[in-house]
Amino acid sequence: MTTIAKSRTAPAGRAPDSARGRILFTFTVSQSLIFVAGLARYLRTRGWDVGIASAGGPELERMGAEGFPTFVVPFTRTSGADLAALRRLRSVLRAFRPDIVHASTPKAGTLTMLTSVGLPARRIYTMRGLPLETATGPARALMWLAEFVSCTLAHRALCVSQSLRYRALELRIASARKLTVLGRGSGQGVDCDRFDPDRATDATRVAIRGRLGIPDDAFVFGFVGRFARDKGIRELHAAWAQQVEQDVTSHLVLVGRSDERQDVSAVMAGLQALPRVHIQPHSTDMPGLYCSFDAVVLPTYREGLSNVLLEAGAMGLPAVSAAVTGCTDVVADGETGRLVPARDPNGLAVAMQQYAGDPELARRHGAAARERVIRDFRQEHVWRMIESIYVRQMDMAPRAGRRFRSLPQYEAVELQTSVTDRETTGLRGAFRDQGGSSLRVVYIAGCGRSGSTFLDLVLGNHPEVTSVGELSKHLSDDWSRGRRCSCGARSEDCPFWSEVRERWAAAIGGPAVTSYADLETRFNRVRDWPKLLRQRRHPSREFVAYSTYTAALYEAIGEVSGQRIVVDSSKIPIRAFALGMMSGIDLRLIHLVRDPRGIAWSHIRRYREKHERGQDGGAGSTPTWRIVTEWTTRNVQTTMVRRRMDADASMLLRYEDLVSDPTAALQSIGSVMSCDMSSVSTGLANGGEVNVGHIPAGNRLRMSRTLKLRPDLEWVSHLPRGDARLISVLCGRPMRRYGYVQ
Repeated sequence: MTTIAKSRTAPAGRAPDSARGRILFTFTVSQSLIFVAGLARYLRTRGWDVGIASAGGPELERMGAEGFPTFVVPFTRTSGADLAALRRLRSVLRAFRPDIVHASTPKAGTLTMLTSVGLPARRIYTMRGLPLETATGPARALMWLAEFVSCTLAHRALCVSQSLRYRALELRIASARKLTVLGRGSGQGVDCDRFDPDRATDATRVAIRGRLGIPDDAFVFGFVGRFARDKGIRELHAAWAQQVEQDVTSHLVLVGRSDERQDVSAVMAGLQALPRVHIQPHSTDMPGLYCSFDAVVLPTYREGLSNVLLEAGAMGLPAVSAAVTGCTDVVADGETGRLVPARDPNGLAVAMQQYAGDPELARRHGAAARERVIRDFRQEHVWRMIESIYVRQMDMAPRAGRRFRSLPQYEAVELQTSVTDRETTGLRGAFRDQGGSSLRVVYIAGCGRSGSTFLDLVLGNHPEVTSVGELSKHLSDDWSRGRRCSCGARSEDCPFWSEVRERWAAAIGGPAVTSYADLETRFNRVRDWPKLLRQRRHPSREFVAYSTYTAALYEAIGEVSGQRIVVDSSKIPIRAFALGMMSGIDLRLIHLVRDPRGIAWSHIRRYREKHERGQDGGAGSTPTWRIVTEWTTRNVQTTMVRRRMDADASMLLRYEDLVSDPTAALQSIGSVMSCDMSSVSTGLANGGEVNVGHIPAGNRLRMSRTLKLRPDLEWVSHLPRGDARLISVLCGRPMRRYGYVQ
């Protein structure tokens, strides 16, 4: 096994030879490494340094042979060697010095989280299933405690499926804020190129069936998994006994091995005694075995996110599955397969008979299953989503032991038409958590010319989202009077904004609308940070009024648009901080960054265009030092805001990543916004016409009807060398942090 020597010169938490960061995966047993083997290889190609720790086994040795740092830790499923495992794990963490520790499985999760507390590494725990669902007595209590400890100590707890998250919430293992699901589910994804029915030839199908003694025209059900009680072997036995009475042609193939922890040898003997049952050991050529099936059957009691159902779906096979945790996320009943009640052999037999009697229905459902898997569970998509979590955790890493703390918010207060009409004590509200707010505001923060308008337009094409552009600028400019809204009308004549203003005025009063811009300027400038921070403990009358009026404005926008998510690309970090303290607003923050050299060239290019048209007014281009100052200040402030938010309510997004891989970027954004962005990414990739909405303030792009994706790398050859050197000197450290320089 590999041992990593500790460097005396490397900063805490970061290895000197690690370009993006170090990640340590921990598992209880080496067989579980199938969950991260592909991800580890992908991360290595992306510049991450990946280490793996688990109990010894051939799987761990294979990863070591591929060049990954591997560590043997004496994890066991019993409690006998826990102290030795803790000591060994502690030495591994000190030697490898990871930036991120990512644990899976209950025992490894608990010990890893306990051991890494107090170290600078970020802690992530992935819940891949809940064995306690089928446990009883003291064992169930211990399993619950292990999950509770792992989730509590983790900075981020990932559930591999939505149904698993719901079950964990029902069992009160963790809070809704702590548990996160990436996309539609994020076990390890499916290699849809390997599991492709078009790659399996008829000769392979015939050869496998011939070896098993199955006729070519027979309908074959396949079961893949452990031969254990939890997998529903008893129910499968009873259902097949009914099936052979109704159907004299179908066959059942069982692929797997016995589980020594659950003795079902009597049941297996009974199954083997039934007609047309074939038992095979687990094979490395699973696509070949799947191609010999016509449907899969999985009467399991519980799953995390069933890999068998995903692989079978990728092979174009329908599934007959129990409607339990981890299966309902994969199988759409009546579309990609059939869901039956758990522990119901009669229902299982009926569903199997339906497919055996109608092979055409099985083929239709199988085709739909493959389409669903490719859309939602493709391996590459899952890897990108997981990597986005790592990037976000690296950015959120606290310094000097600093801890996350959610932004507090005010209790709702009565809407006022004038701040002076009421006493200060009547306006103040106590802080409380507003996690259940109905209106969600997605705020884009960062430096100017970072692509915020582009991102605003893209997000606005989701059916549940409305984009309003730089709302703060729109209000401060007297509702952008004289400018044109992106709909084509002048802002003061735009029907959308006219109705928003009417509803807003009806809610808070005409005088308040008129004075709002002046009120906003008291909390939107950089010099207002100390004053705004004081509002957390001692909210002033003006701030409570400002927060109340602002929440009412977003409510009016939501009512007029009929959509529950509002995107505001005002970019000002201090405004995001203020929004986070307002009741009635569920804030989600996107920290958008762009290479400062690209921003500088954008300023220079814009000036030259105006100069050529004689529209520069005699003014020179913005000095590079001022651009650098704004870029640094905006990004530092936005990072500060993000560190005070929940980890799953904000994200860092590079403009370059957005334009180079919009699908992956939108998947990450969708996880922060809590909505599926697949329809937007598909439309963007096809280059179709976009909905520009009603954006009165922003750059010229808001008037476009189509968006073209192209990395803007013109600065590489056009930015003056002196400006490029100045930027590299002044912004070198943050540029390395964001991955723009090595």
